[in-house]
Amino acid sequence: MTGKKERPARFLMSDPPAEAKGNSESQTVPAGMMPPWSVGELPAPPRLSWNPRGLIGPGLMMAGAAIGGGEWVFGPRVTAQYGGIVMWLASASILLQVFYNLEVMRYTLYCGEPILTGFFRIVPGPRFWTGLYLFVDFFGIWPYLAAHAAVPLSAALLGHLPGALPTDYLSVDQVVARTRLPVEVVLEMKEHPASFIVAKGQPPKPLPEPIEKIVRSERDQTHWISYGIFLLCFVPLIFGGKIYNSLERIMVIKIVLVLGYLIFLGLFFVSSSTWAEIFAGLICLGKGSDGRWDFRLLPQLPAGAAIDWALLGGFAAIAGQGGLTNTQVSSYARDKGWGMGALVGAIPSMVGGKGITLSHTGKVFPISTPALQRWKGWWRVIYRDQWVIWLTGCILGVAIPSLVSLEFIRGKAISGNQIAAATAQGIVDRTGLNVFWFLTLLCGFIVLVPSHIGQVDGIVRRWTDLIWTGNRRMARLEGNQVKVIYYFLLTLYALWGLVILTWLKGQAEVISKAATVFMNFALGFSSFHTLAVNWFLLPRELKPGWIPRLALCCCGVFFLGLSYIALPELIRALRGG
Repeated sequence: MTGKKERPARFLMSDPPAEAKGNSESQTVPAGMMPPWSVGELPAPPRLSWNPRGLIGPGLMMAGAAIGGGEWVFGPRVTAQYGGIVMWLASASILLQVFYNLEVMRYTLYCGEPILTGFFRIVPGPRFWTGLYLFVDFFGIWPYLAAHAAVPLSAALLGHLPGALPTDYLSVDQVVARTRLPVEVVLEMKEHPASFIVAKGQPPKPLPEPIEKIVRSERDQTHWISYGIFLLCFVPLIFGGKIYNSLERIMVIKIVLVLGYLIFLGLFFVSSSTWAEIFAGLICLGKGSDGRWDFRLLPQLPAGAAIDWALLGGFAAIAGQGGLTNTQVSSYARDKGWGMGALVGAIPSMVGGKGITLSHTGKVFPISTPALQRWKGWWRVIYRDQWVIWLTGCILGVAIPSLVSLEFIRGKAISGNQIAAATAQGIVDRTGLNVFWFLTLLCGFIVLVPSHIGQVDGIVRRWTDLIWTGNRRMARLEGNQVKVIYYFLLTLYALWGLVILTWLKGQAEVISKAATVFMNFALGFSSFHTLAVNWFLLPRELKPGWIPRLALCCCGVFFLGLSYIALPELIRALRGG
């Protein structure tokens, strides 16, 4: 006995109803504009272990998902075009997202619900927030990663970039034999290929019909491959018990293979000056035209050249996670069983998830000295998960692909869906080893496909959680039947994705820019919404301090600002201007 008095347990907003006293299972706590929380005891946190298995959690899984759009589609393209100085956009974005992730997990540790459910608990209530978040999530649900992933796979099958002129990869004699065109026509295409490529404001020379037929056939093949990739990404979400467990295994394998291969390239084929340029750019340090290093925010461009703000905004948007994708970390923390998530359950898979259930509402714990001690232990768990695992994984994930692309395709303006093939060709031209063509394309495919699987799960998971908690009719369903909602929405998303891939055939670039502008808006707006949730719904002892509150405000301003800057460019792209 120490003589120290234990603080009495108390509840947020009001004491439990009189009839609930004496029975913790029947106690409820008012929770804003949706059904009240029930009450339970906060489980003890696990002992922090540094063995590989102990490090696997939402942070590692989200880092695996993060090595995708921004890190492979936008990162290499941006650095190849503008140099390493723009890397500070990625580091600023990732740092702000760490604070965002911690705050959405704060909510989940307390009540076991994902943060999006918390958004709907704030006035004016679920109906209003449903309309708003459907709007901001609209472009984020476009299947741009599947459209991009089709290009490296198609290139690997063809042996060249799909849709390229045959004169780019065949000799004159081979083109003549394949197309039966006059030699002089083929020679003109070989010597002046730019005359046959569409340039803005300049009508190109028409391609000879046999050449056009080859180009069109390869582009159609790539488009059909994008359909196949999109549909195959649904398969891992059907098996494995907890859907979270299936995703976790996929992302761990992805991180090992992708970062292992790219670090190998970086160590043996990338110069030390390129290493310095990329990692110095993370802190706004760059080399000017005079060769001197100084701090700067924007690259020095040739006279008359303009910055593509939509491209830079997209780079910042998808570095790390981006958009409402970040809210997944709270859902994954629940499914991992962290904090009160251990008492709430998880979303089961269609096959193998029979014994897994999910509660319709969250559970909170009464504030007491032992509970607060366990709360601090859980914070040590998520601090390591985010500051050590997620932050490190995302920085490496954005820096290493950019490092390789800057070394091999520096100064080239390349379409985002061609970046893997262009990098592969650059490595082959430098080393003379054709094996790198297939390995780099395979790497690009492995980067994009698991990221798309995570994107699909995140979209469906967000709205499953909201329907399951917010719709009173769902209360009649047993806990295991949440998968009915999940797979119904998964089917709707499959149909939606096929429509978008058909509508914007061959326009993965437009899909990406549209997605990232709205993702920036979603992340910026939801930063302020997260602050409101944690301030109004959490007990005084668990509310965020002034540093996380300030960080959330900075996160909101940063991403809303990027969305505003890039919006005019998006409007021009959608208009075809």
